[in-house]
Amino acid sequence: MKTIIFTFLIFCTFSCNNQVKKQIEQNRLDSIAWVEKRSIEIADSIKKVMQKEQSLVAWGDAKFGMSQNETLKTRAFEGSYVYKNELSLPLEKRSIANTKIHISTFDASFKMNELYRIDFRTTPQTANYIDDLQVDAEKIAYQFEKKYGTPSYSLGKEISIFDFNEDEEFLYKKWVIGSKMIFIQFGEVYSGSEYYYRVAITNSDFPTKEDPEEIAQKEKIEKEKAEKEKYQF
Repeated sequence: MKTIIFTFLIFCTFSCNNQVKKQIEQNRLDSIAWVEKRSIEIADSIKKVMQKEQSLVAWGDAKFGMSQNETLKTRAFEGSYVYKNELSLPLEKRSIANTKIHISTFDASFKMNELYRIDFRTTPQTANYIDDLQVDAEKIAYQFEKKYGTPSYSLGKEISIFDFNEDEEFLYKKWVIGSKMIFIQFGEVYSGSEYYYRVAITNSDFPTKEDPEEIAQKEKIEKEKAEKEKYQF
């Protein structure tokens, strides 16, 4: 009888120890899983914050959402010509490092006095300079790739005269960084036989304020639509 009881106690002890070991192991695995999950959450949070910061960069130290006066105080647009809804860089500042083709226009555009778009374009060139245009565009694209990674779209081939249509542009590369989009496009002037590339940087979060004129126009259209529907069907 004593032997049976002793054996039973040993079995219980062994079984309990086994259960304890399993629970400890499970706790360890749960702890590792929680740490991994938390690490991913923190990494995702940091990534979102960094992406948000990157999406606000318009050009150099100019940020989307800045007013015209604020943008004029940046190193990027200091000394720009001032228009109603635009700043235009002076001729001597319209150069991109390591590129050959001259930049003919370099503008910052505003709506509701908020910077929402950067746009620059080369002087139109003859067909002999299409290769140079692409080389310059690739140098600019390389700088964007260093900062934002692989583009979400890339034409991925050498361009030729056959890719162009008069008074039209085609997409060469594109990046999407949160609400910011960067486009590199090639085009042929409306009169034909001259070619250029354009870089446009926009942020759909701006302007943050609604344009009263646009609101009034929408309301007018809705009113006209509702009035027309009264006499249909």
